[in-house]
Order: sequence, then structure tokens, then C-alpha cells
Amino acid sequence: MKIFVTGASGFVGGYVLEALQNAGHKIIALVRSGSEHKLPADFSGKIISGNVFDFSFPSESDAVVHLIGILRPNFYRGDTFEKLHFQAAKVVVDKAVTASVKRFLLMSANGVKPHGTAYQRTKYMAEQYLRNSGLAWTIFRPSVLFGDPDHPRGDAGKPEFSSLLYRQMVKPPLPAPMFHSGISIKQAGSFKLQPAYVGDLAKGVAEVFTNDSSAGKTYHVGGSDELTWREIIDTIATAAGKRRKWKIPVPSWGIGAAAAMLGWLPFFPVTRDQITMLMEGNTCDGSDFYQDFDIEPTAFTPENLGYLR
Repeated sequence: MKIFVTGASGFVGGYVLEALQNAGHKIIALVRSGSEHKLPADFSGKIISGNVFDFSFPSESDAVVHLIGILRPNFYRGDTFEKLHFQAAKVVVDKAVTASVKRFLLMSANGVKPHGTAYQRTKYMAEQYLRNSGLAWTIFRPSVLFGDPDHPRGDAGKPEFSSLLYRQMVKPPLPAPMFHSGISIKQAGSFKLQPAYVGDLAKGVAEVFTNDSSAGKTYHVGGSDELTWREIIDTIATAAGKRRKWKIPVPSWGIGAAAAMLGWLPFFPVTRDQITMLMEGNTCDGSDFYQDFDIEPTAFTPENLGYLR
């Protein structure tokens, strides 16, 4: 099958290209000029240079994998959630409809909802637009994703969950923040996330196009375990070779207030919306994903985070 992939040079994109290629698919990748070096070293597909708002859709495509997304806006570049989550998806969906592609897979996110943060809301809008397009669609909603950001090839600048937490909260000599709501510190760091391995997600992407029953389904993709924030910090510290990481309770309203003022600046580590979503937790039932695509979930363990060393 000939598959058109957007967001091919990103963190998830590298793993997806590798999985699709290993499954025998022909790949056409949309890549911004100058980012070709971020593709897998053995990539043998076709490259279309351009951006999502200015490119010629490859009419020979049988399917689309749309991966474009951002973790936070960049107002210096004009990159907003509305633009890159919804408007970009709308452009690609419309072109896919015109080209009469057979299948369309959208990478969304766990926890999306119509009245949430800007991140959640615009991801939800993209989902709804695809559902109403008439295409045979599949939607993936992953929790936070972990995996070597340099695999199968790339640069260290690719954002990845564990690497970011290591650089921002584990490596520095300051105690790691254990966020909590309200005034009680008893529940500090107790909210839960469910990190999923990006390689497992990519295998699922490759299997979608040989699994006709996946059309019209939304799959939640969480890891094998629900882990508290405290457990995640400890696991990352162990993986990086630190014997112990000191921790300190931090009220979420305090860091949220600071983020409201400074979160638009690229150097500030977190935005107010990210704090909001973090405190909501990020867990899901991913059993359908792993069963339908016959994948054994990779656990979030120090051994599987060896790239942090």
C-alpha cells in the first residue's frame, strides 16, 4: 500500500516510517525543507518537500497517516494549537477526500475533549472533522509516549517525555517538584500517567492498513502500568544512574500562576495548560489496541529507558 505520512521528521514520525517500511508499505513523506536528515538512515520512500499548508498531495496515495502536532505553541513562529492541530488536519483531510484515498489515520491524544485546554480542544476538533469527512478513518489517542528520541535516526532536539523530565527535573541539583492541588501535601505527586512505548504505537500504525476492522474505531494507547508522578520520577532517576532524587511538594496553583505569566516564553519549562492536563492525570484502557494489533506492551522500566544514560 502507498501511504502518505505527514509529520514524518518528528519523534513519532521516525518510528512510524520504520514500522511502515518494515511492513512492506511504500511511503511518501511530507518533510519541511532542511529536515530530511531527521528521517531514518535507511528510508527508501519518496520525499515531498514543503509544509502542510503548501504542498501537492500525492494522488497515488492509498492511505494517509497524519502525525502533525505540537506540545506547546510557539508565538514567535506563529505556531498555535488552532493552526497545527485543527487547520493543518483540515487541509490534509480535504486533500485526501479529493484524492479518494482508502484509509486515513489521525494521531490524536488521550484526554481530548470539546471544552478542555486549547491542546485538548483543537485535537478534538480535528477528530470531529475527520469523522464527518466520509473517509474510512482510524484515530489513535496515545497517553504520554516514551522511547529513544534518536532512534532510528534523528537529533537530540526531538521532544520526548522521559528525556524532557530528566533534563528539567531529575538532572538539576534542585529537588524534583511533586505537584499537588489544594493546600494538602499528602497527595503530592500522586496523580497518574500511563507512559506507552512509541515503538508499540508505530507497530499499531503499520497494522491498521491490514486490519479492515480498525476502520471507524478510536483506539486509546496507554502503557502496561498506571504510574504516579512520584514513581515516574524515580524510574527516570534510576534509569539515568542516580541513586536517589530529592523531591519537594509544590502546589499546582503556584506553578500554574507562574506559567500563566511566563509560559509563552520558550525557555519556561511548562505552560499553564500543561499543568492543568498533568493534574488531570493521563490514563486509559488500551486493551483494544494491544489485542486488535497483537502487540505486547513495553513496560516503563529503567531497563527500557537505557537511552537516558
